[in-house]
Amino acid sequence: MLRYLAQGLRNFSVSPVPLFSGMNWEFYAVTQGCAAPFYFDSEVPELRSRTLWLLPPKKRHGWKGDGKACTRAVFHFSRVPAEVEETLGERNYLSVRLSAADGREIMALAKSLGPHFQKPKQFSALHCERALLTLSLMVLRDQKMRGTLPLHQRDEERVERAIAWYSVLLAQNPSVDEVANAIHMTGASFRLITKKIRGVPPHRVLREIQIKRACEVLANTADTLDQVVPQCGFQSVEDFCRVFKNEMGVSADVWRKFT
Repeated sequence: MLRYLAQGLRNFSVSPVPLFSGMNWEFYAVTQGCAAPFYFDSEVPELRSRTLWLLPPKKRHGWKGDGKACTRAVFHFSRVPAEVEETLGERNYLSVRLSAADGREIMALAKSLGPHFQKPKQFSALHCERALLTLSLMVLRDQKMRGTLPLHQRDEERVERAIAWYSVLLAQNPSVDEVANAIHMTGASFRLITKKIRGVPPHRVLREIQIKRACEVLANTADTLDQVVPQCGFQSVEDFCRVFKNEMGVSADVWRKFT
């Protein structure tokens, strides 16, 4: 879920970004001018131009520039793909140099997300998910790729790819067989490896994604149930209410009231 979005000019001498500890994953792209993160007040960071950074939650940091305005785009997400988190490990950040075309793409992405962030609509979550995947792939671009994965890790990777694909197309409520086909597997094989990796059959994994998306929409928007239901891949409000109460123990209205 996109938690914060900003874009445009910023002069850190005039509008400083002091040390803070955020609760979200931060993608910070500088497309013109220079900037860099810092981790203690007296630090003089190595300023960079045309760079995309990713910083993890709870990592105390701020931003400094060269005294001139820079053009930047900032995206905060509540989560990132597991591959990104694993690649970051214990490091303070991941970063990648940007081409001029990369910079234009990121600024266009930020501009396109503005309406979905300010006033979410039915498919806004999909646009945010697409942006997260675009930024994730970009920041991983220069990372050293691992060789051929062992069989069990290949199975994990297949399940993760299936979950990512399903999450993007959640509103269309793809079947288990359609998810399997999207990652070039038979339904039977997909069911087998999902049960092996996750300990539950795939329909349970997909149902968890639906409920998680429902909770995000209920907690972060004022959408009515009629608006929430299609975003989460349910066919009717009645079906959604029955499943939500079975999974969460309370009705959607009660859950939203006390969240």
